[in-house]
Order: sequence, then structure tokens, then C-alpha cells
Amino acid sequence: MTEEIERELKTLLTRTQYEQILTNYELSRSYSQTNYYFDTADFVLHQHGIGLRIRKFADTNKIVQTLKVNRAKSSSRRELTEITDTITAAELTQHLASNQVTPFSGTVGEYLNQAFPQQPIQLIPIATATTKRTLLRGPETVTITLDTTTYADGFSDYELEVEELDDKKRKSTFELLLKKFHISKHAVENKRDRALKHR
Repeated sequence: MTEEIERELKTLLTRTQYEQILTNYELSRSYSQTNYYFDTADFVLHQHGIGLRIRKFADTNKIVQTLKVNRAKSSSRRELTEITDTITAAELTQHLASNQVTPFSGTVGEYLNQAFPQQPIQLIPIATATTKRTLLRGPETVTITLDTTTYADGFSDYELEVEELDDKKRKSTFELLLKKFHISKHAVENKRDRALKHR
């Protein structure tokens, strides 16, 4: 189990902007992952500012379940607490089965039980998305993350993310990229909400 605070700046890109950034910085790593998003039929988690996903990494077959709890939110800045456990392929299969509802295990399950003690919540898969993630070596050793995400209906989008603990480095790198590649800031819905629109 890991628990960490995620501090990030992000915005959506055009395909041209995505490709320009990709060719201007050195590649660090690239990999693919599929996200499965969960909530109740009436979106109780979403109403409480909580996101729940299971992520499967294509290159390693590693599978993790992650609970994201909002700490702060603005048009381009998000601050979240993330709680993550590794799970098995069998557990993923159980959670995706349409004829049963399987309680979440580990620290994620403990958090949910504490957050909703009066009403055990019935979590079901609500959306899916596959992301090709590319990590680049940016200025001041800050990692630039570029995502191409494809949703269940075939729609794809492009996203820039700068995640860095040092507030000044995070902001200066993000602003430099916006200016250099003529990027307009857009309020970014999280991938789960975008996946819901493209089921």
C-alpha cells in the first residue's frame, strides 16, 4: 500500500501541440495502461469527491487499485491524496464481472468502509480508457508527462501534465510549455469523467 499527495498542473492539447512537445524533449519512458473506473449506480463516490480506478500496465501486467480523494481543485491544478494497493488478475476479473459485486480489499477497501460505515456501497465498473503515457526529461529535471487516451467509443484526446513536488519548478515548467508551444489553458476534466462521456 502507498499513500501520497499528488500535485499536478495539466491541460488538454491539440494533436499538433502534443507532437511538438514530444519532439522537443528527451524521452525517458513510454508505456501503455488501461484504466477501469468504478462507482455506484448513482455515483456516490463522485458526490463525495472520490475517484476509484483499477489500472493494468501492459508492459508488466502489474495491476493496482487506486482511490483518489480531492484535497484542492482549480481550473488547471489538482491536489489529491492517492491510496494505492497492488491486486491480482483474478481480483480484476471479479470486479469486472457483470453478474456480481466484489468488495474492494486492502487499504482502499478499509478507507471505503470507514468513509461509508452506514451504507455498504455496491461498486460497479462505469467506464474504461486506455492511455499511452510518455515521460520526457523537461527543464530543471522536471518530468513532462504526455498522455494519448482512447476511450470505449474510439475517441482520443491529448493531455499535458507536470507533476512536481517543488511548487516553483512545477509552475515555471508548466508556464514555459504553455508559452513555447502556444497552448491555451483549459479546465481539464479528469479521465474518469471524460471516459464517462465516451462509453
